[in-house]
Amino acid sequence: MHTKLKSLIAYFLLTPAGLWGAPITADFSAGNSFTDPDGFTGAAGGGWLDGWHGSDLPGQLLGVLSEHPLTKSGGNYLSVVVPSLLVNQWFGVYRHFDGSAAGVDMTQKHVFTFDFRPESTLAHGQFYYISNGTIAGLLPNDTTAWAIRGDSTTGWQFGHLDAFSGSGMPIIVGKTYHFTITVDPAKGTWIGSVADGTNTVTASDQSLLTSGSSDGSFLEFSSIVDQGGTSGAVNFSIGSIKIAQAP
Repeated sequence: MHTKLKSLIAYFLLTPAGLWGAPITADFSAGNSFTDPDGFTGAAGGGWLDGWHGSDLPGQLLGVLSEHPLTKSGGNYLSVVVPSLLVNQWFGVYRHFDGSAAGVDMTQKHVFTFDFRPESTLAHGQFYYISNGTIAGLLPNDTTAWAIRGDSTTGWQFGHLDAFSGSGMPIIVGKTYHFTITVDPAKGTWIGSVADGTNTVTASDQSLLTSGSSDGSFLEFSSIVDQGGTSGAVNFSIGSIKIAQAP
């Protein structure tokens, strides 16, 4: 085979990522830093338009930790703690990103991955909520492209707004869950999967509520106590966050 042809084939087989820019990541490797993009609260850089933002509640404690890591491989993670959420109250963190700044084309197929560890036993009306949308605020809204919800009754669920389908994966305090969200803007669909280290559950062909994740949108992680719910702590930890072009 011609040498140049061999080289071309090897390039496309072995280095497909070379066609795209670097992923947007948040590993919290810089610890508690206001100036490094990979710290908390962090700063602009690497595809992030600014640092982490969130609500401001009495007694809240947010910070980067390395003790009791999310995975066996170790590493830093962000701990999100609030002593007590009241009814109809939310708490969490969100961050503004721009794929084009890092070379991730959000109009093409792309993937979000992250680790999430519940740190509180959920009571009635308490739930975790993870989403991507074009308006910040940590509450479900009609600009949300995709969302994940977790409660004590149904476990982890995929959907948006109030339309969620159960995955069959329960929520266990102290267990790390690895999420993968693959978004296909051309088809208007997304695939969500959650793995607990032993089992993996996938929900395919979920409809995007909006046209899909977009430049200038927000990645959000939050705790909510619904109307009629029980006040209390709804704490969590997150890490190994990545937004990348799908292969």
